[in-house]
Amino acid sequence: MLSALRPLVGLNDQDFQAQVYAAEQIKPSHEIAAVAAGVLLGIAATATDIEPVFSWVTLYWFISTILMYGMLAWTIFLAVNSTRFNAALHRLPLQFDILNPRPFETVGRQSLLLALVFIGGITLSLLFTYSEARLTVPEFWISNLIFVVFIILIFFLSMRPTHLILAAEKKRVLEPVTERINDACRELVQQLEDGKDPGELSGQVSALVAYEQRLIAARTWPYNVTILRTLFFSVFIPLMSVLARVAVDLLFP
Repeated sequence: MLSALRPLVGLNDQDFQAQVYAAEQIKPSHEIAAVAAGVLLGIAATATDIEPVFSWVTLYWFISTILMYGMLAWTIFLAVNSTRFNAALHRLPLQFDILNPRPFETVGRQSLLLALVFIGGITLSLLFTYSEARLTVPEFWISNLIFVVFIILIFFLSMRPTHLILAAEKKRVLEPVTERINDACRELVQQLEDGKDPGELSGQVSALVAYEQRLIAARTWPYNVTILRTLFFSVFIPLMSVLARVAVDLLFP
């Protein structure tokens, strides 16, 4: 993403690296707090399932579970923090053509990759913790549905800074073109009413209208059809994995 956006930034290499380094910095205390919150959540989730009789298996399960929650919370924190990095990067002086959003598609691919990481994690979790009893518990479906919503939010939040600058640039370029078309149309009508030959004015109006239509059709989100289609079908992978496990159990009881 940095390689694709670097030519658009009006800074020298030293200043650009300094800005990127400042945007990448994360306070260790914030990361520790995220891990600690996950560990506490893991303890709360497993406290009621601990057997009163000590066993090494129970101890291993308890430690591994709270560590998993801690790592999950840390990963979510980093994912949310990456949106802050994108926002800081887009606050740099960027010079680009609104009709050529191709350099920003790398932001869409990065957002897709981030979403696929969580989809892969959910899929692995469902495969390794599958049980028929869990499928009948409403909390199982609610928790996974919340995760799917979070994945979609992360996908769009990562691209939101790009959307804002593209939308602002589109508005900035489109407004004077629309005003010029209105002025040209009024002048054209006046010439026709006066019985004058509009000459090249009608051609200019047609060219301006065509340019306006191109600006209106310009994308302000850095994803294309391929990225959106990949996200749409990938969201169903966890559900398909559960259905596959159910099918295997039915075919090979």
